[in-house]
Amino acid sequence: MKTLAMLLRQPVKSLIGVLLLALAGGILCAGVGQYAAAAGTRKAVDAVYTTVALPTNKYTSQVIELEDGTKATVHSSDQPWEVVEFLDALGEEHPELVEQTARNSLASAWCPRVEPLSLTQAKALGELEEDGGPGAVLRNSPYTCAALAVTLEEIGEPEVQRPLNLNDILDSLGVPSDGAGEEETSFLRVMLSGTVTEAVFLSPGYDDPAGYTLRVTLEVADEAELAALRLETGRQYLVYGTDYRDCDWELRQNLALMVQAPVSEIDLANIEPLDPELAASLNADIELRGSEPVVALYNAEDGGRSTYLEQHWLDDRNACALTVWSDPLIPSSRSGEETVEVSREDGRTEIPAGEYRALYGHPGIVPLTGSVEDLVAADETGLWERALEQARVSDRALPVLAVERLESMVQFARQETHLSQGRSFTAEEYAQGSRVCVLSDALAAANGLAVGDRIDLTFYETDFDQPDFGEYSSSNPTAAIYSPALGFAGEAESYEIVGLYHQSDQWSQNLYSFTPNTVFVPSACVTCQTRTGSGGVFQTIVLRNGTVDQMEAVLAEAGYEGLFTYYDQGYSAIQDSLEQYFSVSRLVLLAGIGAWLGLLLLFLLLFPLMQRKNAARMWSLGASERQVGRHVLAGGMGLAAPGVLLGALLGYVLTEKLTARLAAEAELELTLRSQPWVTALIALIQLALCLGAVALCALVLVRGARKGRR
Repeated sequence: MKTLAMLLRQPVKSLIGVLLLALAGGILCAGVGQYAAAAGTRKAVDAVYTTVALPTNKYTSQVIELEDGTKATVHSSDQPWEVVEFLDALGEEHPELVEQTARNSLASAWCPRVEPLSLTQAKALGELEEDGGPGAVLRNSPYTCAALAVTLEEIGEPEVQRPLNLNDILDSLGVPSDGAGEEETSFLRVMLSGTVTEAVFLSPGYDDPAGYTLRVTLEVADEAELAALRLETGRQYLVYGTDYRDCDWELRQNLALMVQAPVSEIDLANIEPLDPELAASLNADIELRGSEPVVALYNAEDGGRSTYLEQHWLDDRNACALTVWSDPLIPSSRSGEETVEVSREDGRTEIPAGEYRALYGHPGIVPLTGSVEDLVAADETGLWERALEQARVSDRALPVLAVERLESMVQFARQETHLSQGRSFTAEEYAQGSRVCVLSDALAAANGLAVGDRIDLTFYETDFDQPDFGEYSSSNPTAAIYSPALGFAGEAESYEIVGLYHQSDQWSQNLYSFTPNTVFVPSACVTCQTRTGSGGVFQTIVLRNGTVDQMEAVLAEAGYEGLFTYYDQGYSAIQDSLEQYFSVSRLVLLAGIGAWLGLLLLFLLLFPLMQRKNAARMWSLGASERQVGRHVLAGGMGLAAPGVLLGALLGYVLTEKLTARLAAEAELELTLRSQPWVTALIALIQLALCLGAVALCALVLVRGARKGRR
């Protein structure tokens, strides 16, 4: 109390001490605070911006020499093996550049609550050659299973077919082959035509085909199997296939592309037969070019574009198509074999063809004399029941991409896709494999789902032994067609919807696209079999922000210039400003620490160390060392406590202004804010350091007094 009273008896001097420490504290808090804001900004920027490196197709082409001596370029959607090895080792060899090689995998899941979006809602169908590249295609699989009742009207002549094999492909390229290893197999193909009377099962994404002409491609093993079907015109049959095509919709889609109009504006009633004289005049020139003759004209409404049509276009009006087969050895090109190689847990093995047919046989085509329910109930083979089960599950199947880092997906990196609601996955959810998912906002809206809702996913594996397991691609991957022989991989699991993504083009056809039916989940939560690849949506190399130039130098040294194209979500536009800001921020930090040390030293010289005479006087009057030290320490504390508190308040204000000024000087368009807890922590550390310094001064004074007395 006497020490504090002494401070109050010298108000001007005490005030100077407090202000000196307040200035020191303010400078330190401002210097450290703005640097903490800079560090927080860097972390926030890295969380917002993701730089990805995508392999280009520069090294995917190969020049081969044909039999006649000419050379041809063969394009592939896969990188050469040496490039794949280089990419796989890149992360380990250059961790300073590569933050992560994000690998994704594809699973299939049955979700009875969700009706997938159909390609009939897409803007394009088929290959996109302009910028899609090899393999860029949209598929409607697995939503193509169909069971239709049809009245046969035409039965074509059976044609012997030989499955395309490796030697055929080599021959088409002009590459010599010895024909070894290829056994001669054949089957019969018969073209059927009739009128659909009922869609027993069909994805709701398609128009009702009742009344349409159904073109059936029937594949059978031989004449005996064809005769056993007892096909007759005028009779009704039930057919099943897994590759249904709505030719009428495809015609409207193609017309929309030709006249550059929305599909909704295409009216097939605007197709008119050509006047015979006009047709003859047009076709005289067309035949010279080797093209098919035109027979009709499509007149777009409201003065839009028009286009001439050939007969095959007209044949697609009110028509649909389906491939039908009963023997699963036919589409798998193994007709006539006694054994079939399939996958088992212990590897590949041979099983009898009869056993394979029992597992994977389709019902094909059968006469329909009563109701479908009666036919299915009377089917002792169970083929129709299994086929309808396959159709029902496949119709509500969703492609599930198990990801290691959602933001590294190319569509997100290009900002062609972004999270419109909710959030992405957290680091903890990735690590723990939490049951959370992200859906497209289009899929959610169509099914009345929102962030916070839950959906049940029942995963099933791709059965590669099934001849119609579906199509596999690194772009726009789809779920596999469900296999009743393999069944589900486990029980249904509940997933919480934590975010919705929005695509600027829901049905894009580039090599890195995915359809709006795609569900994203953390990789660790999927434990069943998955499919993956080395490109497309399956692999992305994530670079540390700002390291593109260094990566280009690494590529040049390895001889792979032009291997990557980069997307950094605009980070390069702010990179110079960020580097300038961080550089200045470090200088301000060092200057702040230096100024604080100087002011603290000045405070110690002017106040605690100036108590030397008082300490000596107290010692001469018989005060103990503890009493002398306590007196000096209390005096220093009396000045340090209010000084540090005022310094913290001053530092917080200065930090706000300093961060804003530095950001403005660096032309950095980011909001930088100091954190109050950082200022409070700095004040506590500063108070502890001040008290430690004062205590050290007290110790020096006590020892000096003792020495002087001796």
